[in-house]
Amino acid sequence: MKRFLKLMAISLVSILCITFAGSILNGCGDASSNKNRLTIPYNDFYWNNVKESFSYKEENRINIAYKNKDFDPDAPGSEPEYVIDDSLPSNRVIMITEQSVLEEALITVPVVDFEKEMVLVVLFSAVGNSGNYLEDIRIENDVLEIIMHYNYHGGSTEPSLVNCVIVMDKLDVNDVELLRIKKS
Repeated sequence: MKRFLKLMAISLVSILCITFAGSILNGCGDASSNKNRLTIPYNDFYWNNVKESFSYKEENRINIAYKNKDFDPDAPGSEPEYVIDDSLPSNRVIMITEQSVLEEALITVPVVDFEKEMVLVVLFSAVGNSGNYLEDIRIENDVLEIIMHYNYHGGSTEPSLVNCVIVMDKLDVNDVELLRIKKS
């Protein structure tokens, strides 16, 4: 009986470890598996390759908690440590068309031919244990749409800034939009 219980416990732990490892590895989705079925394919895709200095620039901010530059932990009654500006959008898609901006924005800078390609920096917030997946890239009503699905598995973490970078063939578009759709 002890041997049976020990075997069951080992089996249960093994299954939990495999499930946990799979969810960690798949947490941000494998964009390369979608590459050939997208309406508009991309040339390269990166998760978390945007410099913090670029993400946190005033003009690139989104509606999440940011460290307050006026906070003084040694001053009683100081400004709050974190601030949220509800007037900011929930996400941003920034189109990069110049090498100097690309170098300012990215940690690892890919080789991009700006005569033929463009770069999109996508900034959004995610909370808890959620997986984010690039589902499609398409043009709808003259707007380039980046469609991302996410799975929310619960959790009570504060929203954090998530970023991805898409390198794709140059398109004649003026407006880019991120659509995040919860997948059941």
